[in-house]
Amino acid sequence: MLNGLPVYRPQAVLMQSFPPGYKLKKVGEGLLLVQPGCPVRRVVLIFAGMDIVTLTPQEQLRPFVRAFWYASVPVQNRVQRSYQVMADGAPGIIFQHAQGRSALCQADGTPLPVSFVYGQKSQGPCTNYASDSYFIFGVSLQPAAFKQLFALDASQLTDSLLDTAHLFPQSFGDSLLNASGPQQVCQLFSRALIEKLPRAREDRMVDEGIRLLLQDASETHAASLPRHFAISRRQFQRRFRAGTGVCPETYMRIARFQKALYNLRSGHYEKLSDIAYQLGYADQSHFNREFKHFSGCSPGAFRKANIPLFLSLQKSDTLRIVETR
Repeated sequence: MLNGLPVYRPQAVLMQSFPPGYKLKKVGEGLLLVQPGCPVRRVVLIFAGMDIVTLTPQEQLRPFVRAFWYASVPVQNRVQRSYQVMADGAPGIIFQHAQGRSALCQADGTPLPVSFVYGQKSQGPCTNYASDSYFIFGVSLQPAAFKQLFALDASQLTDSLLDTAHLFPQSFGDSLLNASGPQQVCQLFSRALIEKLPRAREDRMVDEGIRLLLQDASETHAASLPRHFAISRRQFQRRFRAGTGVCPETYMRIARFQKALYNLRSGHYEKLSDIAYQLGYADQSHFNREFKHFSGCSPGAFRKANIPLFLSLQKSDTLRIVETR
């Protein structure tokens, strides 16, 4: 419950390790696990082939909104598509539907709300499924924006979802479904969030802590932040958790994981051990455990899945949604 409001808690689904003797084989836009004389099985890590369009928020929203984005996702012959959702260090809002009804469901078949806000992820990836072509629109929030905009403790939303009907008027949901296109959906979200701004309260200590952790996502640096702000460790952790949804140490782990993803996707390394060393992991085993915790697979398996590099890829970009089949 979030201040008495019902939340959805997606089930975490980790990818199993490759069976002995299986090899990766490129097939079309995907990868297959192949073993002579055995049935073919698809690898559980393929980047979603969405044509994603990103929109820059109005200047007054930028302290709270990183970006708006949308895509129309085709599903042919009702073949189910599944998507892993991984920790990327920030909350956000999703609006999705197929002809007015929810297109996404959880592993147990429970439909997700048509419009929902999601909190920080601190656990392994969860998996969502779609069987129909659908439209999806996202609001990527700044890490501490949920508490600032909605005056709710962000930690209560960690690893869960909340129907936006509890945060916006009923008429807002109806307007989204009746919107003429993505641009109007963006205008509706912009207007609804701008209306929250007069009551928004930024926490400069939390924002500065986030900036410092993104700059140096190391355990030593995370432990030194309370001294930097001249408050006790307990006070800083409580304030940081309420603002972002996770403690500074967990946020540091997520930030470091996303930096590892960036290095893997951009090819900024010679050996996997180089990434572990560059990012301050204790050793390769530590790097492998942390990476698998957040992605569901080892760094080597992720590399073999050949996640495409976009020309616009920046160090600040994060990878959250990966198509699994």
